[in-house]
Amino acid sequence: IYADLRPGTGEEVKDKSRVNLQWVLRKSNGYFVDSSAVSGSVPFIFAVGDGTAIQGLDEGVRGMKSGGVR
Repeated sequence: IYADLRPGTGEEVKDKSRVNLQWVLRKSNGYFVDSSAVSGSVPFIFAVGDGTAIQGLDEGVRGMKSGGVR
């Protein structure tokens, strides 16, 4: 089950959609570890379902809309 923290208003992500993903890494207790914005890293860019990302990431972004936060 996935929940959008802030629903997007753009196109819905489907297989083969190209995704530009800003990421935040937290421990299970919510403690902040790192993020693409803070570390100066580039966003993770991939096509959903092409094998570039782990399967769980593909699964987690499907159904999101552009501009959303999940």
